[in-house]
Amino acid sequence: MNLLVKFYKSFDKKIFKNVDTLNDLRILINKPELYDGIILDIYLLSYIYNINIILLDNRMRKTTDLLTIIPQESKFFILLYTYVENDKRFYDIIEKNGKYVFEKYDFSDRFRELLSTSS
Repeated sequence: MNLLVKFYKSFDKKIFKNVDTLNDLRILINKPELYDGIILDIYLLSYIYNINIILLDNRMRKTTDLLTIIPQESKFFILLYTYVENDKRFYDIIEKNGKYVFEKYDFSDRFRELLSTSS
């Protein structure tokens, strides 16, 4: 079994129970009626595209931070808003004036300060 397939299976045995090959994984991921995505996808996309991804939680709770940074050696950032609905986690991309990819100077001083304390 491929290492990537094993990694996905370790995240959720239920979703990936019938996945044994990379082709099985590709087929599952390309069926939106069966697969909504998991956090591993976001980490892999961050790595593949060499872009920092900031996950903003819709509210701070005792068990979570306000934001999570998936760091890469890049000056670019994507912001994702994350929330839970019916025990399922969702991720929505944040855009401003049609822009989805940001640099640090695009953020307010307060947000940049929050980023530096969360790194």
